[in-house]
Amino acid sequence: MWENWYGKDERGKPTNSLNHYSPGAIVGWLYSRSAKIQPLEPGFEKILIAPVVGGSFLYVKCSYESAAGLIRSDWEQQGDQFRLSIDVPRPARVKLPDGTVHEVESGTHEFTCGVKEA
Repeated sequence: MWENWYGKDERGKPTNSLNHYSPGAIVGWLYSRSAKIQPLEPGFEKILIAPVVGGSFLYVKCSYESAAGLIRSDWEQQGDQFRLSIDVPRPARVKLPDGTVHEVESGTHEFTCGVKEA
């Protein structure tokens, strides 16, 4: 996204940079809402994974290299079924769209639950 309406000059040369915060805001939303990877304790010593489903998104694949290590949150919705696969380097609290909460240790974990169709 350009910083102004001009974008490129008549020779096709960019007149401004693409260093604009709006793409960062979208990425921030994907991490903090759609995949919902957040620290519960400083330094990601305890992690929250609580994906938000809905709208036109039917799947999300997200990973984050935190201070504690790689965190992965991948989910998919097919009809009224929701599947979540995570990798966490530290203990985590996992909140599923049906309201259930799971406390897990580090490692790879899979969850399923029912959801209303989007």
